[in-house]
Amino acid sequence: MFNLYVDSLIEELSSTHVGCHIDGVNVNNLSYADDMVLLSASICGLNKLLKICEKFAMLLALPRYCSASGMFADARVDCFYTTMRKRCTSLARRVRGSDNTILKVLANSETWTLTQKEETKLLVAERKILRKILGPTRDEDGSWRPRKNLEIEELVAMPNIIGEYKSHRIRWLDHVERMNDDRAAKKAYVGQMTGKRPVGRPRYRWRDEVEKDLKAL
Repeated sequence: MFNLYVDSLIEELSSTHVGCHIDGVNVNNLSYADDMVLLSASICGLNKLLKICEKFAMLLALPRYCSASGMFADARVDCFYTTMRKRCTSLARRVRGSDNTILKVLANSETWTLTQKEETKLLVAERKILRKILGPTRDEDGSWRPRKNLEIEELVAMPNIIGEYKSHRIRWLDHVERMNDDRAAKKAYVGQMTGKRPVGRPRYRWRDEVEKDLKAL
């Protein structure tokens, strides 16, 4: 008798076409034995599914909260898209803040001297990874598009790879300044080259980049 009741409930829930659409298939409930989980991309849709369950529950005098979905709906939790965006943002933050990524290893190379072109390549590589994690966003007209760079930075809200690289470079400068004069790194830092330099513009030095970073602070 209970199986017949649940079958009728599942059929009516499926006929509403309210729920999460996966590859063109609408899924709004997962049922096993006497347990049921309701799925919806919005609070409004979840409430509609709950009303159907309440109508069937009245026939058997069941309690209103026969599943946890009603408690979530009344608690006004985030909708499906908001929840997924928060989860993806959290993952992107962990990726950017992790010490075990290739980009983090590159950012820790505080003795490098990067040109503007090389910095751009690193930023493009990092944003490509974050854009893949965060996924596309939906415009007001319902169409999907890739996230813009500014949207990615606002969601992650952490320094990018170039910001990390510059902070490590300034930290290394502080370390070198406190070194004893007999250290090799200190000698290379304060030493002056002798002889004639080749014709043309002088090569960009590590000291030049650090001085530019300090002026920007």
